[in-house]
Amino acid sequence: MIQICYRFCRTFTEVTYTPHSKLNLIIGPNGSGKSSIVTALILGFGGNPKDINRGDKVSQFVKKGKSVADISIELYKRSNQNVHLRRTIFASNDSCHYYVNSILVSKKKYSDVVENFNIKVHNLCQFLPQDRLEDFSKLDSKGLLINALQSIENQDLLNNFEKLKTLAVSITSYDSDQKKLQDNIRLEIAVNLKLETIVSSFTEKKLLEEQLLVVLQKRCWSLYMLAWQQISSVCIYCRFMVLNTAGISN
Repeated sequence: MIQICYRFCRTFTEVTYTPHSKLNLIIGPNGSGKSSIVTALILGFGGNPKDINRGDKVSQFVKKGKSVADISIELYKRSNQNVHLRRTIFASNDSCHYYVNSILVSKKKYSDVVENFNIKVHNLCQFLPQDRLEDFSKLDSKGLLINALQSIENQDLLNNFEKLKTLAVSITSYDSDQKKLQDNIRLEIAVNLKLETIVSSFTEKKLLEEQLLVVLQKRCWSLYMLAWQQISSVCIYCRFMVLNTAGISN
């Protein structure tokens, strides 16, 4: 960032701040306007009051008694002319106008230009207003990692991270599918054991039925032979009696 200038923003009439090319520290007592610079940066880069955690209307940042606040930011661009951003805030209807190099553009176009510089006012690892320290402290390790990666201008790193997330989801899904498969296998084994018991009982029953049939057949045969012997004995006796009778007659 080359320069930021804001007029009628918060309690100030006009402030121009030109940062150093390296580390910049703003030091001052309470109420001296340190937070106003952060507020101007966030609003100037297309942010909203929720990013600052102060109110919900952007018009509240217009100086009391004024109808318009104006924030201008100059960004350095390599091998090309610098980019001039300007946001005009109207107190009457809580609306804004956005300009890129003095050309009126839509908010989306304005935000896209800011994004091209890898500036993310919603990312607490890039912009941390004092009123959002509590939100930052609530971030878990996963949230901190995601915010840190998004704040780094390295698309390959983000793409690899997304691939890792997709792979992790796939592994979780695989583990879930594997567990379901193992449960199904255990269920099928239990069903198979039950069927084996039924088949074993059926086989044993079939064998007993065959043995019973053999016994019944033998019994029938025994009864038949006994009856045959009895009939044969009667026939022999009758024949003997007939022969004896015939001998007596002669």
